[in-house]
Amino acid sequence: MKKANAKSFIIISALIFSSCTTILFTSFLKKEDISNIKNYEKNEYILKADEGEGDYSVKKGTKVKLHMITGDDFIKVYCYPSNMNFVKTKRTLINYLFEDDFEKSKFNIAVFEKKLFEKVDPAGR
Repeated sequence: MKKANAKSFIIISALIFSSCTTILFTSFLKKEDISNIKNYEKNEYILKADEGEGDYSVKKGTKVKLHMITGDDFIKVYCYPSNMNFVKTKRTLINYLFEDDFEKSKFNIAVFEKKLFEKVDPAGR
């Protein structure tokens, strides 16, 4: 009975460990990539087209700031008017990128920028 329990424990532990390592090592975003992405939040941009709906809409030509949310397999880019307080404003999703949007599911800053600058231009250009 103890041998059966020990075998079961070892098998279950191995399965849990292998699934955890798979999750840890399949993220297409590295810490340095996330840091680089977050740097885009420091600047102001001009929105190229109307985005969102209703209370969550932002008009073309509005000066905006960006807010990035990253996960293991996605990047969400939100914008909000730069004259509004980040905590109080409603943010509008302008880009939702997955690892499939990148060649070989590997993050590439040039691809990220291309998709970002389809939606916004840096302010002061």
